[in-house]
Amino acid sequence: MDLSPEVAGAIVGGAIGIGSAGLTAGVNYVTTKRRLRSKNQRRLAEFYLDKKVDTLSTVHTRLTECYSTLGSALENPTDYSWERVRTDIYSEIDALEQAIVVSDIYLSSEQETTLRETVEEYRSVADKIAILENGRQDMIDDLFGATERAGGTLADEINRPIRRLEQAGSRDEGEDSDDSTESRTAPTSEGDAGWAALAAQRQRIRNVFRITEDGRTEFQVDGLDPMVRAFFTVLGRRYAFERDLAESPTVDESDLRAVLDGTDRSFEEFTDEAGDHLLSDDSEYYVEAEDIEAGIDWAAEYVEEGLLAADDG
Repeated sequence: MDLSPEVAGAIVGGAIGIGSAGLTAGVNYVTTKRRLRSKNQRRLAEFYLDKKVDTLSTVHTRLTECYSTLGSALENPTDYSWERVRTDIYSEIDALEQAIVVSDIYLSSEQETTLRETVEEYRSVADKIAILENGRQDMIDDLFGATERAGGTLADEINRPIRRLEQAGSRDEGEDSDDSTESRTAPTSEGDAGWAALAAQRQRIRNVFRITEDGRTEFQVDGLDPMVRAFFTVLGRRYAFERDLAESPTVDESDLRAVLDGTDRSFEEFTDEAGDHLLSDDSEYYVEAEDIEAGIDWAAEYVEEGLLAADDG
């Protein structure tokens, strides 16, 4: 049967339309399946990540409690009898050790070793408390170093998979992320490897300043260049924040001006010189983990030679 050109054209057009619709449906089906599979995998990853974060966060909480208790005891050792050391301090160290045992499935052998070495350091300090007659700031500083190393291990292990999961979620949702250094601002709730970066530089700055129990930066050296004092004021706030002694890791511009001579010229000179190692957001200044070492290197140019020397050990 011969078909008119019009009818034949309609049939061919319809066939193409059906084929195109079928192809589109097939593509949509594959795309939908891929998205569903990705979402299911992400939900599964989130489930296990939640368990990991909860477990390691418990270790971090125990770590912080031990450090706080030991620090208080070292400040006033005469208040601690051997019996009180056993009941108040060893019980917390035992709880920390048990938390590490539970979390070892999420840790590498090197990470677990770091945490267990911290426990042994805590026990060694606890053994001495009952026989001390005076407060020991040097022991508190050593304790802080051990705590930072352990805290850095936990922060890195918690934050790294969280970032990967967040990045995967952003890709799935088609969101573009801007990692330009020109658009960096002080973080809000996101974490970074703050503990690890601070711990790595602790030996360099311990003779320059210390953090008091109320979160203040207390300088140990007289005659520091005002710009260096201003930078270390910001860095000290970061230390205080990581130790839960400050509510925010940022320092307001007015506080920095007070460290300098209060003039616009001195403040502009400071931001010009140290600006590469600082972040600013709405007149608040902050040191990011990745900038800490370089910032201390910059400060070393303005202080007595060797005062901020890197630890070769």
